[in-house]
Amino acid sequence: MKKILIGICIFLILLIGGANIFVHTKSDFIIEKVSELLEQNLHAKLTMQELPKLSVFPSLSIKAGNSSLTSNEFTITFDNASVNISLFKLISGTVQINSVILDNLNVKYIAPQENIKTKKQIKNQEDTSSNEQSLEEIFNLIPANILIKNSNIFYKDKDQELYIKNLNAEFEDFGINKNSSTKLEGEVIYKDKKLYKEFKILSDIDFLFMGSSIEYTINTFNFTPIKGLLITKPVDITAKSSMNFSPISIENIDATIKSPFVDLKIIGTGDDYEGNINLTGEIYPLAVQEFFEPNSVFYNIPQKADINSNFILSREKITVKSFVVEAPNGKVSIQGLYDILKKNIDATLLAENIKVHDYLIKETKKTTHKIDTQKEKNTPQKQTQKNNDTIKLTFNVKANAKNIQYNGLTIDTITSDIKGIIDNKQKIININPLTITSNKEDILVTAKLELEPKDLVTVTYDIPKLTAKHWIKAVGNNADLDALINSKGSITLKTSNPIAKLNGKGNLNGSSLKIYTKLLPFIANILKASPKIEDSYEFNTLSAPYTIKNGVLSTNAYVDSPVIFVNSNGYANLNTEQLNFAGNVELRKQYLVFPYKVTGSFNNPNVGIDLGKQLQVIGGGLLHGGQTIGGGIIDGGKTVGGGVVEGGKVIGGGLIKGGKALGKGLNDLFK
Repeated sequence: MKKILIGICIFLILLIGGANIFVHTKSDFIIEKVSELLEQNLHAKLTMQELPKLSVFPSLSIKAGNSSLTSNEFTITFDNASVNISLFKLISGTVQINSVILDNLNVKYIAPQENIKTKKQIKNQEDTSSNEQSLEEIFNLIPANILIKNSNIFYKDKDQELYIKNLNAEFEDFGINKNSSTKLEGEVIYKDKKLYKEFKILSDIDFLFMGSSIEYTINTFNFTPIKGLLITKPVDITAKSSMNFSPISIENIDATIKSPFVDLKIIGTGDDYEGNINLTGEIYPLAVQEFFEPNSVFYNIPQKADINSNFILSREKITVKSFVVEAPNGKVSIQGLYDILKKNIDATLLAENIKVHDYLIKETKKTTHKIDTQKEKNTPQKQTQKNNDTIKLTFNVKANAKNIQYNGLTIDTITSDIKGIIDNKQKIININPLTITSNKEDILVTAKLELEPKDLVTVTYDIPKLTAKHWIKAVGNNADLDALINSKGSITLKTSNPIAKLNGKGNLNGSSLKIYTKLLPFIANILKASPKIEDSYEFNTLSAPYTIKNGVLSTNAYVDSPVIFVNSNGYANLNTEQLNFAGNVELRKQYLVFPYKVTGSFNNPNVGIDLGKQLQVIGGGLLHGGQTIGGGIIDGGKTVGGGVVEGGKVIGGGLIKGGKALGKGLNDLFK
């Protein structure tokens, strides 16, 4: 890139610098001498369709038409160009460039492979750099006025590309202690091995250089992303600020940032050591949702939320004294410290009065376009080069919450301690402990997320005592289950395929259970003619040990009481969402056993009598000697039920002992 700058300077400046010697000579002789200089220094060839026009008074200026400068590395072309040099300064031995105008400038530069420099080259470079020019001399070589119209600049090396299209730029009074301004408009494309960024810029900035500092006013700065960025909405910035270049520090700033997503005000003061920044304003969650989730409708996501924050920035650390985002349905606040030298985050996060239901998706709109998944599947993935950049970050975050609501359920508190480390070899997050409390009842959880290298998440939980009716309010206002529950278990999963790689085991135990009949619809249907059917059944015991293997949950569970006994054995496939359970419902007062099956899917379960057994055992049980017979119960040393012949008579298939049929139904059995 250095050569291309040299090329432009020689092309546009040395061309006129030679005029100091050749003022009274012909233009073609000047071009010849400049061409020789370009060939010797840059191995570049100068081509001009016509000779430039040279004038001396009142200032030294030259105008050139369609021209080009080409070498093996770069090409520079333009339609028209003019350079104006102060004649008064030139006579006194100083070159001061007043203005440069370029029309349809096109610059293309492809950097060669870097060569290893010899000791001599390094020494020559050091000797050259030691001859420092004063700041005034440097600014004399920068044109006071620069105008670039409809131009294109392309730069490429082995790692990256930069393309500036349709560039229009204007710099006025560019110098020290001068009120200067710049206007810039163009489209920028940046590429490297990982990134592709494309955006447009429109700016209008006034500035004043004062030695090693600058004061500036951003009248207009419009940034419009096109590709490769999270958003494609324009961002408008206005600001008044002053900066110090030795070292670089913001002394004061008064700025606004506006986009469809935010309206923010930034006020800051600082010195060489640290700066204090206040950030206030509004963000628009509904607009963010409509952009990032255009096909989803949320329940009650807020249109706007207020931001109020204060930061202290220094070379060693960034301190978040306060960062608060508050909406009508929730508040989040953050305090913390980022140690830049140690690359460590230590922070506290608090969420209050969050109505979780408002932030959930209510429905998903149907899209008319289809995604060709097969095409994506068959497309070979490009191999990305390993990133050798050193990454290291450690963090310790205390994340707490209070008064979190989801429908009818209110979580009083959530407390957690999150620690982690992220570097080139590993990404590990430990959550220990995580305690969720509602109605003075706790759920205790620990988790380890080993995202790299194992891609393994391990979670253990412990529920010492829980009242089910309190916790399932979020499902519905009329809780269908009332019980005291305790449970322990652990699960593991792969983030790359969480359901298919879900494994674990645990148990669910309970007492003082009350289950309403609508949880057992097949009983209600069969016994609907009975006035004795109860609204609910109470159980003394619940036992449900479970195992999960590759996304398939298996259990052999039961609930028991003096009145009713229900067991269930089978599995639920979490991958396909299919159900396959079977068991018995035993009504002990009525001496009946009903075999049942549960099949179908999660969204459409099919619960009914197991007809394979029912053909042998009416209603799932028989009356025999005042005792319940069926379900494999041994009576008097003999297995009764399931089509077993007892006493020479077939029991089952619609018969009761004594050879009498049940008749019109089961209603009389409850009288």
